Amino acid sequence: MRTITTPLLIALAAAAAVLAPPPMAAHAQSAPPPPLPLEPVAFPDFHETTLANGARVLVVPSHEVPLVTVNLVIPGGSAADPQGREGLASLTAQMLTEGTATHSHREIAEALDFLGANLGAGAGRDEISVSLSALTSALDPALEIMADVVLNPGFPADRLELLRTRTLSALRVQMGQSGALAGRAFTRAVYGDHPYGRLETPTSLQALAREDMAAFHGERFSPAAALFVVAGDVTPEDAVARLERAFRGWEGAPPAPVTYPQAVDRAAPEVILVHKPGSVQAEVRVGHLLPPGNHPAWTPLAVANQVLGGGASGRLFKVLREQKGYTYGAYSSVSRARGQGAFQASAAVRNDVLEEALTDLITQVRTLRDQPVPPDELADNQAFLVGSFPLRIETPQQVAAQVATNRLLGLPEDALETYRSRVAALDPDRVQGVFRQLVNPDRMVIVVVGDATVLLDQLRSFGPIRIETPEGEVLDAMALVARERSHTFNGAGLEPTRLTYQISFQDNPVGTTERTLSRADDGTLTFTSIARLGPQSVTQSVTVEAADLTLVGTDATIALAGQEMGGRVRRQGNRLVGSVSSPAGVTEVDMEVPEGVMVSDMLELALWVSDLEEGDVIQVPLANVQTGSVENLSIRIGARSQLTVPAGTFEVIRVDIEGSEAQTAWVRAEAPHIVVRVEPAAQPIVMELASVEAGGR
Repeated sequence: MRTITTPLLIALAAAAAVLAPPPMAAHAQSAPPPPLPLEPVAFPDFHETTLANGARVLVVPSHEVPLVTVNLVIPGGSAADPQGREGLASLTAQMLTEGTATHSHREIAEALDFLGANLGAGAGRDEISVSLSALTSALDPALEIMADVVLNPGFPADRLELLRTRTLSALRVQMGQSGALAGRAFTRAVYGDHPYGRLETPTSLQALAREDMAAFHGERFSPAAALFVVAGDVTPEDAVARLERAFRGWEGAPPAPVTYPQAVDRAAPEVILVHKPGSVQAEVRVGHLLPPGNHPAWTPLAVANQVLGGGASGRLFKVLREQKGYTYGAYSSVSRARGQGAFQASAAVRNDVLEEALTDLITQVRTLRDQPVPPDELADNQAFLVGSFPLRIETPQQVAAQVATNRLLGLPEDALETYRSRVAALDPDRVQGVFRQLVNPDRMVIVVVGDATVLLDQLRSFGPIRIETPEGEVLDAMALVARERSHTFNGAGLEPTRLTYQISFQDNPVGTTERTLSRADDGTLTFTSIARLGPQSVTQSVTVEAADLTLVGTDATIALAGQEMGGRVRRQGNRLVGSVSSPAGVTEVDMEVPEGVMVSDMLELALWVSDLEEGDVIQVPLANVQTGSVENLSIRIGARSQLTVPAGTFEVIRVDIEGSEAQTAWVRAEAPHIVVRVEPAAQPIVMELASVEAGGR
């Protein structure tokens, strides 16, 4: 049923291709000018003290602008989520500003708007933070609002359901994005059962109740563990006095410390292949665990990472992109945390060069371990880190944030002031020695997100392979072998029908789709879809044998920015043959397919004529002519309900499509089971039936 939403997605993708700037012409490179000598950095004074209730306060005064920011940091972010309640810290933090015991969300928003202040809250891995920004003249009433949301959250049920819906929608979008899937799979693989490795899921989010949030708030929000970070137009004495007034009455015993068990590291490399059917490129993540954030080797490790892949000057970028052309970018990072950190190298590469790209990436890691960095290269990277450091502490707010982070990591009090001198003092032997000690390709996990049917053979030389679904469930390799249809479909009784749909993006109408079924004298049916989105139009059609919905052929035309693109494919025995065109040129299609193969547009017709029994699962082989792959797509039949759309109110049956066409549709309970509403899994797009004519009754 991809054609329900594919016209929009094709149009957007085509727009990106057409409107992308042309490649820059080559030009002669000149040597960069030598770096200027380092100038001393003037650190603003910062003061630390403690409130009467035990909360620590860090103040960085600056009187250039009449603005003050106040950040409250509470230890215990997502790492403190109970098992099965992942997402609790994040939703608890976000719910703080959604209403208190005495003020509604609307009243809080109006009061902040009147004051010209901003207030927000969120959660990281190790902490929850509540952040306030206000003019000095409005600081006292703004602090009263901040104190109210921190001390007296109401966790109103209606706001919780709205926030839950938004969070689930955002997670659903993530699950359709290869980069996000790669990040989630890498985190799960590296950390395992460690608190950092437990990620929120639809199940865990649905399980959260306001009682869970109230209990979490009661356990974690204690002044004995709190850190206030104040920066801006205020003196240390004034800041303390204002906080004492606003947070009067806040008391409580220290919460139980968040425990960080030792995560289990690998003794040998392992490959995790996340099967995302139809992907035209592979998202790659390679790495393993690192020591906690207070380990003394983090400074030379950060310099080594800058050499390897800290930016466009890194070795990974130069080799994988500039020399080999495998990717638009290749990078590495070292994430620092209160618990164990992680090293990660990443790239998105073409399917056909995955093996070569991975080999070159790992080779660069080995080279940095085995050979000292040449002095000139090391000096360039040291100069970048030392020279760019002042940009990270330009404002009092930046200084305060840096000092607060260092305190949470348990670093020495002078860690910020001595950073540049520590980086500049490193020599090649120290950088190589630390990288060799802490980074080892022989125990890395390799995570690849892409079409497993295309990528599996390229990964066999890198270690044992575990194939997973995007949700993290183990997938047997045999499930990748294309199978015939599990059901038979007879479209002989279908009559010509015309359907129109309204397309909305984030609840805003953006276009329409017209879908027409016509019958020819030769016993074939043609199902045509025309999507109109502003000046763009996408036309797709599929022709099938009416008797059993056997594919005859498919056509597509995209009109965009004065250009036309598309394709034409026909079935010839057990092969699909034809071509598809794009701004990059014409690609020939010639692929072997199983009996009963379908393309996207046919799925809707299959639903029209099926007996939809709740709990039934329909399996069909689905061909992707762009990648040359075939997947086993599952259609799960759900429960009946009533649904109102622009065309009227219908009794409908829920249908969940799994695989590359992942989406939820509601089809008319009465046959033919035309689609009434559809929501793709990875986009905030909705399509609803607007009218039915002729054979659609």
